[in-house]
Amino acid sequence: MSSTHEKERKLGLIRVRGVNGHADFVRYTNDKRSFTQDLLTELRNNPARKNELDIRSLDLSGADLSKMDLSGLNLAGMNLKGANLKGANLTNTNLRGANLEGCNLEGANFSGANLQNAKLAGSKIGGAVFDRTDARGADFTKVRGAALFNGGFAGACFAGAQIAGSNLRDSNFDNAQMRGVDLTNATGDNVKFTNAKMQGASLNNAALDNANFSGADLQGADLRYAGLRHASFASANLSGALVNGSTDLGKADLSYAATAGTNITVANIAGAELRGMKFGNRNMTDRAESTLIAGNAALETDYKGGNDSCRPVMSFKAGDRYASLKAAPGPSLTVRKPGTELEMPVRPAAAFKHAFPTPSPMAA
Repeated sequence: MSSTHEKERKLGLIRVRGVNGHADFVRYTNDKRSFTQDLLTELRNNPARKNELDIRSLDLSGADLSKMDLSGLNLAGMNLKGANLKGANLTNTNLRGANLEGCNLEGANFSGANLQNAKLAGSKIGGAVFDRTDARGADFTKVRGAALFNGGFAGACFAGAQIAGSNLRDSNFDNAQMRGVDLTNATGDNVKFTNAKMQGASLNNAALDNANFSGADLQGADLRYAGLRHASFASANLSGALVNGSTDLGKADLSYAATAGTNITVANIAGAELRGMKFGNRNMTDRAESTLIAGNAALETDYKGGNDSCRPVMSFKAGDRYASLKAAPGPSLTVRKPGTELEMPVRPAAAFKHAFPTPSPMAA
């Protein structure tokens, strides 16, 4: 047996192939951490080697790379499954299509990194930073803990992810798969969830003012105690969602949203847009240009059987904030505020006299 083969047998060998005729980078070792440290030293001392070596072919699965500086490297497609990258610097690193499943990524810095189509399922990402990260199409299934502010996660998969308490400020989750995601206590303004699939998601006690949930599927989602002021739920599906008196939807856009099975009106919907909102299989009239709910007032309707028979419950606690409440011809009640009008088919208004304050004179 040659001395080279004998050395490899005793010590092991890790190799990074050279490209276009350039020399390989070889070390006789089985220690992936020490090999990676040597490789990084080589790349820093001889920057041209970045273009001479196919680093992506390196298998660093299970390696201890904690606190290493891997910034700016091209690690696209690399196998890092199960690696320890706790506290690692991955700023501006290309990890497109990389396998990071089951990794410890706690405290790692992914600022400006490319994580498109990367696999992070089951990883620990508590305290990791994803500022300006492009993670479109990445798989974050069942990850645990994160700070995801200013991240690009359009189309990413967060199904079952546990990222409670995350800072999501200015992040984009448009078209993301987020069924069952845990966003309890999450915070951040201006988060985008347009057309996201969020069935059964928990936003319990989340503070996500100005968020955009337009077209999102939030069936069965938990919105109790959530702060969602000025959020947009236009054409969203909120059927069966859980809300309570501490759910704040003040000045939210609920136009054309589906709310079957959701008692939306126990929440604060002061100043919310209700045009076209769907109660079961019936809609609010399109003539309602803006909500008529003010202060602590609330409105609930329960349409049954697709006919005009309904059981509305209206509670107006705002008193004289309304220009008038009056019975209209036929089984309807008109609630009018200056400049706006909402008409709904209800049982004769007399049945609800006990629920209304004495109406003020009709505005001209």
